[in-house]
Parts: sequence; structure tokens; C-alpha cells
Amino acid sequence: MAPCGGQVKFALMLVLSPDKLARVFKRALYLLAAFSAAGTLQAQSIPAEFIAVEFVSAHPDGNVLKGYLSRAIDEIKPGLTEPLVVALHGCGGLWDAIGELGLRYREYRAWLKTRGISLLLVDSFGTRGKARGICTEPLAHRSIRPVDRRLDVQGALQWLQGQAWVDRQRVFLLGWSHGASTVLSTLNRDNAQAIATEGTPNIAGGTATSASHPVPTTRPRELMDFKAAIAFYPGCGPASQNPDYQLTTALLLMIGEDDNWTPARDCERFYRQQTEKLQQRGLESGLFQLKLYPGAHHGFDSSLPVRHRRDVPNGVNRGRGVTAGGHPASREDAFKTLDVFLKQYL
Repeated sequence: MAPCGGQVKFALMLVLSPDKLARVFKRALYLLAAFSAAGTLQAQSIPAEFIAVEFVSAHPDGNVLKGYLSRAIDEIKPGLTEPLVVALHGCGGLWDAIGELGLRYREYRAWLKTRGISLLLVDSFGTRGKARGICTEPLAHRSIRPVDRRLDVQGALQWLQGQAWVDRQRVFLLGWSHGASTVLSTLNRDNAQAIATEGTPNIAGGTATSASHPVPTTRPRELMDFKAAIAFYPGCGPASQNPDYQLTTALLLMIGEDDNWTPARDCERFYRQQTEKLQQRGLESGLFQLKLYPGAHHGFDSSLPVRHRRDVPNGVNRGRGVTAGGHPASREDAFKTLDVFLKQYL
């Protein structure tokens, strides 16, 4: 005789620990809600360390975006300002399969907090009906592109500008994968759309990099500048194919040599182009730092294992999937490199 529902539930309780059982039921409820909403997420579990904020994107869609803010200082004092990182998620979005904030973002939040740096996670997908991400969408069919998300970044900066506790001289931009491609789009001085909406920004976040090397502007900026930026494994193809691209801010770019999702060769070409342009402008080529990691794949800074994703139609071998996951040695070195880079500009 087939077991009844009560017997099945009892059997599950015997096999699974209370914590695992709770996660099973949570996942089931989450998937049920997700399917009922035609693929959009209904409930997200925001960690206690974060508070949800809202701001309007500078994109023509006027979308009200959600951000998730974690202050580094526990005891808030009037007049005290904090450095902050604006962070941009990859094509998978901020949330994992059970509606929890992705492990990567929680890990970076903890790492930054120990260094006294606050974090603002910008969710470009949630209120646009793409909370489950766009990784499985072909590039040509995507409705949310890095050039669109750069306008989300402007919206975040506009909101931050109204926060008295933010140290405007120490705001950094950080992105992973699709978010890192957005970093490159954001830093492009000669992006026609950027010039039309915000004017030409300045290198390294100031009116000039030094008294002897002023950088002209079209008009005073209305938004604060990023002090420096970090891009983890971006798609460098579009930037490297743009002859008018000019870097506006100090940049650290890290990518695995075995990345078959966003190939390192495009970033190497982009690096050569931009360091040459920096020298031609009388600026230090060291403003752009490139770090290549042998044997590392896409997402090498993750603490999760490497896996092959056949559901991703993009990458070097289109139609055959991509490889993504952590590379312990590269991950350890990347955090050390990031630490040195941030200290250089803090």
C-alpha cells in the first residue's frame, strides 16, 4: 500500500535534520511562489545586516530600484562619514534559488565591514521582472544591458549624494561579470550617452590627477565621482572594440585565464589599449591594473565548487555551455590584491 502523506512527512523528518528540513520546505514554498508569479520572485530573505532602500534609475524607464545597504559602523555618530562600495551583481541577480541573498554578496559584505567600508548592493533586475537573472538569455535577446545598468549606477549615486554619512571622496564601484561589464560602461569617458546625461567625468575622481596633468570637463559634474573601481571577470569585448573608449577612473580588473564565459584575451587587449591611451594623455599607466589567474574560471572568487553550466547559451563555445566556480588559490590572492588596491585609495 502506498504511504500516506503523514508517513512521508515522518520519513523525511527521520532522514533530515531540523535545519535541512526547514530549508527543504522553504525551497518548496519559494518555488511555488515563483512559478505562480510567472518567473518572478515573490519573497526574498534580506539578512539582518542589510536594510532595503529605494531610488530611481536615471534610465528612461524611470524604474524604482531596490538597493540593499550595510553600514560598516555599528555606532552611528553625527558628522561621521564612511567610505562605501557600490556593488553590481552578475547576470544571476542578487538572489539564490531559495530567495536568499547570494553567498558571494554576503561574504563580501563581511569582508568589507572588517575594513570599515559600507556596502550598497544595487538590484537592477528585481523590479524589472528579472529577479531570477538573465544568464540563460542569449546576449542578443537581453533587454537589460550594461549600458542600461550604468544609468542605474547614476540613480544610486544620486541617492547616495543625499546621505550625509557617505564620504563622497571615498566611494568605490565594484562589479562581477555582467555587473563588471557595467563597471566598464560606467567608466567610459567618451560614451555619448554618458556625456549627454552627466558631462565628461574626471580621471581618478578629481578635478585633475595632478597640477601638471589637468583633465578637461564639459561642465561641472552634478554627481559625485568614484574614487576607483574594481571589475571581476567582465565581458571586455565591447569596450576593446570601441576606439573612442577612455578610462575615467583608476581600475583593477581581475579575470581567470581559463574563463570560457568572458574570455581573458579581450580584457588583455582592452588593457593594452587603455594603458597606451593613459600614457598618451600624460597619465600613469598604473591607473589600470590587470590581474590574470592561471587555471581559474569565471567566478573564481567564489567559495562554491566549479561546475559546468549547459544552460548558458553565451560564452566562447556557444551552445556548449560555460564553466564557473571557485579557485581557492586565486580567490585568496584576489582578496589580498583587492585589499592593497582599496588601501591605496582610502
